Amino acid sequence: MLKLIALFSGLALLGAAGGYLAVKYQEDDIKIFESLITPKPTMSSEVVNDNSGLIKESEHQKTIREQVKAEVLAELENQRVVIANQQEVQKQAILQQQKEIYLKQQAELEQANCLTVLTLRCNRLN
Repeated sequence: MLKLIALFSGLALLGAAGGYLAVKYQEDDIKIFESLITPKPTMSSEVVNDNSGLIKESEHQKTIREQVKAEVLAELENQRVVIANQQEVQKQAILQQQKEIYLKQQAELEQANCLTVLTLRCNRLN
């Protein structure tokens, strides 16, 4: 029951406010409604020129964004190539170090074999 009373009270208040605004509008006291109801001219040559200027500016900004994007992508590709080259140089350096270690170990093994052969020969002679 209270909900119905509140509903009808709200409707009555809304109707009264609408009536008040209608009276004020008829008396030309409320100019805001005219700007909302009366459309403003949008096709004057000045507005069209402004729009074409805005369109040109938008296209110019789009072109600049595309150029910047292309430059960034090119720079990223250059950095990728530089990193790949650095990794290849590091890989070659590691392979060279491993090769040197291998050759050194082979030389040490050859020396050890020679010493073993000499030791065996000396032992046979004794």
